[in-house]
Amino acid sequence: MPDVIRLLADYDQLLEPKLFDPKTLKREFKIAGVDHGVIFLAPAIAKISELAPGVSVDMTELTNDWPVQLRTGELDLLISPMETVPEGFPWLPLWEGRTTGIVVRPGHPLEALYEKTGRVTESDVIRYGFVEVTWRPTTYYRLTQSRLSPLLSERNIVIKTPYFMGAAKIISESNLVMLLSDIMADWFISLGALRRIPVVSEELEHVQSKGFVTKLIWHERSHLDPAMQWMRGMISYAVKETLSGGHVVHPEEGR
Repeated sequence: MPDVIRLLADYDQLLEPKLFDPKTLKREFKIAGVDHGVIFLAPAIAKISELAPGVSVDMTELTNDWPVQLRTGELDLLISPMETVPEGFPWLPLWEGRTTGIVVRPGHPLEALYEKTGRVTESDVIRYGFVEVTWRPTTYYRLTQSRLSPLLSERNIVIKTPYFMGAAKIISESNLVMLLSDIMADWFISLGALRRIPVVSEELEHVQSKGFVTKLIWHERSHLDPAMQWMRGMISYAVKETLSGGHVVHPEEGR
């Protein structure tokens, strides 16, 4: 009889639903993205450290091999605005914004031109050198470049870098200009480091109207992992609650 009671107790424990408690979780989450992907991650970090002291996040560079890295577990999550996500990789929408805009330093000659005439054209812009951010995945970068007008496609690129933060720093200290997404531009503008220049261009306006959706992407192997569900929820909720100035897309997990 004691053996039977013990077996029944083990059976009950086996069937008892496992409750996830972030306070007892000890895990490092590896999340890839371009450098300004931290804008989407930062709002969640303070809350994560408070609720789950045993959790850490390793923010790493996004590579072209991201599907393999997610599939093998080398990465847990990915933050990217790529348009096409392969089958087997669910995603959550985090942010919807415009694709490109021209930014310059405060006091740039283009700013003075706009204040004087109320009009800046692409011909005015391409008189200045550009800082170019070459992000990954490369296929998405090439797609966005193919949508630029013929005039902007012939721009003089003075320096290329994979880092948005570094590019913005160069812009803030030179007469170079840059094409930058709204969410990144808004952040630097709020700090007083950059200015946005409205450009008269039907083709550029067409590119901007297409917009983009920044996505939180993972592999289906971790779709039902309670810790991963919690982490995705923390990031999604924090973005929705704290970021403003753009449009936060309603999250629908499993897309």
